[in-house]
Amino acid sequence: MKKVSFLLCTAFLLAGLAHAQGLHSGITLPTTSMAVTDNVFSTLSNPAWLGSRSGAELLFGIPYNDSSSSDNSILMVKLGSLGFAGEFDNNGPFPYNRYTLASGSKLGAGFYFGISRSWYKAVDWDGSWNLGLGYRPLPFLSAGATVFDLNQPEVNGVSLEPTYGLSLALRPFDERLTVSGDLFFTKDEFHDYGDDLDPIIRLEALPLAGVRLLGEYRVDSQYLGFGLALHLDNLSLGNYRIQNDDNEHAGSIGYMHLTSDRFNSILTPDKKKYVEIVLDEPILETMPQYLIFRPEGRTLHQLRQQIIHYSDDPDVDGLIIRFEGAEMGLAQAQQIRRTLDEFKLSGKHLIAYAEDYSQLEYYIASVCDDVYLMHIGGVDLRGLGVVLGYWKGALDKLGIGVQVVKVADHKTAANSFIYEGTTEAEAEMMNWLLDDVYDQMCGNIAFSRGWEIDDLKTKIDAGPYFSTRALKAELVDDLVYYDEITDGLKDDGFAIQSEKKYWRMDEYDEEWPDVRIPKVALIYAEGAIVQGESSSGFFSGDVMGAATIAEAIKTAREDKSIDAIILRVNSPGGSAFASEVIYREVRRTVIDDKNRKPIIVSMGNVAGSGGYYIACAADTIIAEEGTITGSIGVLGGKINLQGLNQKIHHNTETIKRGEHADAWRMHRPFTEEEMGILQDAVEAIYDDFITRVAESRPLTKEQVNEVGEGRVWTGKQAVDNQLVDLLGGIDLAFEVTRSMIGVEPGSTMKLSIFPKHKNFFQTAQNELVQIASPGLPAEIVEALQPLSLMMELYDGEPLMLMPYSIDAE
Repeated sequence: MKKVSFLLCTAFLLAGLAHAQGLHSGITLPTTSMAVTDNVFSTLSNPAWLGSRSGAELLFGIPYNDSSSSDNSILMVKLGSLGFAGEFDNNGPFPYNRYTLASGSKLGAGFYFGISRSWYKAVDWDGSWNLGLGYRPLPFLSAGATVFDLNQPEVNGVSLEPTYGLSLALRPFDERLTVSGDLFFTKDEFHDYGDDLDPIIRLEALPLAGVRLLGEYRVDSQYLGFGLALHLDNLSLGNYRIQNDDNEHAGSIGYMHLTSDRFNSILTPDKKKYVEIVLDEPILETMPQYLIFRPEGRTLHQLRQQIIHYSDDPDVDGLIIRFEGAEMGLAQAQQIRRTLDEFKLSGKHLIAYAEDYSQLEYYIASVCDDVYLMHIGGVDLRGLGVVLGYWKGALDKLGIGVQVVKVADHKTAANSFIYEGTTEAEAEMMNWLLDDVYDQMCGNIAFSRGWEIDDLKTKIDAGPYFSTRALKAELVDDLVYYDEITDGLKDDGFAIQSEKKYWRMDEYDEEWPDVRIPKVALIYAEGAIVQGESSSGFFSGDVMGAATIAEAIKTAREDKSIDAIILRVNSPGGSAFASEVIYREVRRTVIDDKNRKPIIVSMGNVAGSGGYYIACAADTIIAEEGTITGSIGVLGGKINLQGLNQKIHHNTETIKRGEHADAWRMHRPFTEEEMGILQDAVEAIYDDFITRVAESRPLTKEQVNEVGEGRVWTGKQAVDNQLVDLLGGIDLAFEVTRSMIGVEPGSTMKLSIFPKHKNFFQTAQNELVQIASPGLPAEIVEALQPLSLMMELYDGEPLMLMPYSIDAE
């Protein structure tokens, strides 16, 4: 029946395109309400709505009537907020070509403004200027106003008075039915404004997927218009007809409309489908600013939103997750795993497949209904291990000295180059971290696979696993090739669709916005904390600049349109001074009577030391079970090259004014007095640290000290120690935010992402510098990471820095 309807409607539309006959005065257009029309037709009806929708559109139409052939046509183009129309009327009493260029923009919440300029060829008529306004505050209400011929152009020697149009539209149900009314106030030598209104009542309906019905009635002149458009993904075929009060044909148009966004199509197949997700690229916290060498990958937020979209799509019956070595942290993996678990609540099916599972990939895959492995593949399930390296012996041989002051033995960030082996405090802390992370992973995997935790740990002790051993141990459900999975699903009547094809074009959004929807600032605080501006490069990691993040928090706090702030922290800490700058803005957001806003922290893979410092003042702190956090402590010091200089016979002489003028230079060690000065500074900053935490957390200063002194915790342990409020990911942060601003669970929120990306020229300039500095392989960078701290210590700045992070590779 659907195909029969399609064939009949298409025949009607094509007849309209082919039947270009008859003399017609002017160009007939489909119904174009000043409050409703927000596509390429906005160029002529109300240019304000060009600013409401992105994307590109192209329309070609042939006006006609029933008596004779017509040379009339119309061509319209929309590129983002710009519109162009070319009208070619060759059959009227005054043949003409009219061209219109228009632009629209958004002024604020729900408000739009537009301007257009029309000019003529083939006739000696003045061009006109036109202005438009639009307002859409609610998903069921829209209003528009347009002024045509604002400049009073002359046509055939007669000056035209401006025409004022007003329009109001309602959607009593949703976008399936739109009712609008338009009024035009005109003035000429015979009529004043308001004498001849001729109200226009319009209807627009979407009764079926891919079918659009149009209707129009002019109350005084009793003209009746009706039309039909069929949507075929990005192509629409339409026909529109107008009759006068004697039911005589007054004009028609047939048109083809191409859009970059796809409509719901009348030819959409009824076949259900599985979407294939390939995890082979890095999972990022936020997309880097640089353009030319932007790494492949998607953000954690993007992946989560895509999975949620698949669960809501009635045409998607399941997902196939292909694991191909995506880089991610443990906390990110926990968020992905939980999102997939929520996907299963929709009753849809999850299939996992890999040629070779890493331990972290298997951790995610274990939540799937079916876990498949290639015939010659493996599951690298073998537990957690940490290898700690120490540089002190090597530095001693080189004659490089390192002096560090710190608070308590558990502040171990500098241990790798002040000790030759693991200290008791460091071993204690590493063991409690490994115990908790190991239990988290084992508990999740065992629950999903239906095992006891001790049984899983026995399996892990026997790992890793080659294909047949993995099957025998029931780690996987079968050994298959990928084509066997897809062929089986196809035999069962399912289509397999790649993500690229699924997302190849945006959907044409028929919904109107709702200014009542709360707006939330999502601020990404990622990387080592430094003074100045944030930066990120292709060859280096993200660096969190205090000036950038503090300004983002301040801007969001003072923006009246923003209702709450989510601070996503993924940082091992860094400069104590820079951390204080960011902390201050978080604290001000909590205590500021004028601009008080809820601020919620969502921790990523790591949020320790300075990363915890900037988070502690928030209203609510949320961490994943596997987040590495805490490390409440401070250290400082420097390296000195006195021994190295002696070995290579490099002599130095110092001329100074002031006893400690050269204290931070590398040519000599600190004196005892200088070490005392630095120790006092570190202890004072540490006292400030625990004081800040006690002010914001349900802990006394003494209790903070008991869980502080450099101790590092998992997110789960941090909840037990009251350093963190809740366990979860960014999804839970959204729900907490909804609760704090008083909206329904799961309701829509607008996100405003900070920090804002730099402009093209700033980004390009930064990349030119990055291109000239090739980076080291990841393995070498990891091995040399402790030495980077030595460079930080050279400046003598007190540091709030994590000693390490834990990931399950």
